[in-house]
Amino acid sequence: MSKTLELGRDTVTLEDLAQVARAERRVTLGQKARAEMRPSQEWIAAIADGMDRGEAVQAIYSVNTGFGSLSGREAFATSAQARELSRRLVMSNAAGVGRDMDAEVVRAAMLIRAASLTRGYSGVRAEVVETILAMLDRGVVPVVPEYGSLGASGDLIPLAHMALVMSRGEEESEIDSGRAWHDGQVKSGLAAMRDAGIERLVLGPKEGLALLNGTSFSTAQTALALADARILLDTAEIAAAMSIEALMGFGDAFIPELHEARGQPGQIRSAANIRAALAGSGLIDGGIGRDPERQPPQDAYSLRCVPQVLGPVRDTLDFVQGIVEREIVAATDNPLIFADALPGRRLKAVSGGNFHAEYIAFAADFLSIVVTEIGNIAERRLFRLNDGTLNRGLPDMLVKSDHVGMDCGYMLPQYLAAALVSGLQDARPSRQRRFDPDLLEPGRPRVDGQQRRPARPPDHLQHPQCRRDRNSHGRAGAGASPCRATARRHDPVAGQPRGAGAAAPDRGHRRPAHRPSEPRHRALSPPRGRRRAGALGRSAAGGAGGRDVGTALPV
Repeated sequence: MSKTLELGRDTVTLEDLAQVARAERRVTLGQKARAEMRPSQEWIAAIADGMDRGEAVQAIYSVNTGFGSLSGREAFATSAQARELSRRLVMSNAAGVGRDMDAEVVRAAMLIRAASLTRGYSGVRAEVVETILAMLDRGVVPVVPEYGSLGASGDLIPLAHMALVMSRGEEESEIDSGRAWHDGQVKSGLAAMRDAGIERLVLGPKEGLALLNGTSFSTAQTALALADARILLDTAEIAAAMSIEALMGFGDAFIPELHEARGQPGQIRSAANIRAALAGSGLIDGGIGRDPERQPPQDAYSLRCVPQVLGPVRDTLDFVQGIVEREIVAATDNPLIFADALPGRRLKAVSGGNFHAEYIAFAADFLSIVVTEIGNIAERRLFRLNDGTLNRGLPDMLVKSDHVGMDCGYMLPQYLAAALVSGLQDARPSRQRRFDPDLLEPGRPRVDGQQRRPARPPDHLQHPQCRRDRNSHGRAGAGASPCRATARRHDPVAGQPRGAGAAAPDRGHRRPAHRPSEPRHRALSPPRGRRRAGALGRSAAGGAGGRDVGTALPV
């Protein structure tokens, strides 16, 4: 277990967040964070004291006046009313629905909220952060429904379910204490906190909205997905190297000078990783200091272009990680208190929109797009490994039976990969989809046994060579794939003779530019008149319905 994470002293990184969320790493509140929190909290306390002394105090949003259209109309008279406002806000906002979020997401969000409050702009007491950290330390995990966050207004509803457990009114009440996991059981918030030995707080002025207004849950979900994507990318490079070796690929595609000539850092690093994994292999043809024996010395795109595909994935993940790690420690509630700044102003509370989650929304979209690309190119390698006309001497479907056809081999895992890729394409941001139903072979059966309406092949299949390839290599049963002569971004050379060292051409068949009679966005739109498949065609990532096609979509 890593050492204790101290807020205020240590920067909270993506790795720190994952360790707290998944490995229950301990977190404490440092003296530096306490000192940074004190000025804004004292400014709020001075406002509350003035209210109790009967002084005229202006209406300050989230402190002594209502919210939304009710804000600013009237300032409350006493600090007791301001405290009651915080509690009522928490209770009214705890309105989520849907399945319960995973415990790791809730724990990550709790750490992010605590880290945000320690920045010293929220006007809360140190006890608020200490209570969150005690819940993390003693295993109290609020039950938080999946749906409720609007994003543009922060994660008000999910964070309210967290705050409901840790706070109370002037009187303890079990019915409005929420629910929480503790000791392997779901209990009322009151019972969970009592059993864990943690006192529930009576929130002070501003503390209700400070707990609720921010991007903590949006950031938590994106951060954990990013942590998984990092592992996935490293694994994908190892799997790619194993596939290249199994297919007796060429080493020239990974020579460092080739990638340094382009200068993209992710590509350079990805090539280095694959080169290191292939070092010493006796199955790779050519490479550093060694001429290739077969000609031409280039593999299909799904093999030789791995650095050019996974490299931009790596660079994009680096970009997303920068956004996420800044957001983990960002002050995202509203208003923010600048007690030691803003000379010439009595009002130190500044209203803005730091709760808006657009940064995280873009980061999540980018993450979704690049993870899809990892799946796309991996599926094309699986197809090539299975196909006896492409896999350089390996048996069809990677199985050699005493009686041909007795064993199915790895046919269905590749079908599954094709289905998952289809689901990923469906779940990614709609403006990024590249699915084109015209690239499916006319008349080929769908997974439900129905026939696709016969259609004229796309223009790019009218080339004579394409027609010959369609006739000779487009047979059914050769693997889940459209016509092997169609243009594929990562594998454009279907139909290569068995055992041949023939390589992919440098130019694949290209789809024509959009015709004047068609809108340019046609290929990016979901196909019309298509029935969605059942659970097997759905993406596990987002639950989006997959396309009910029994073929691998062009990727």
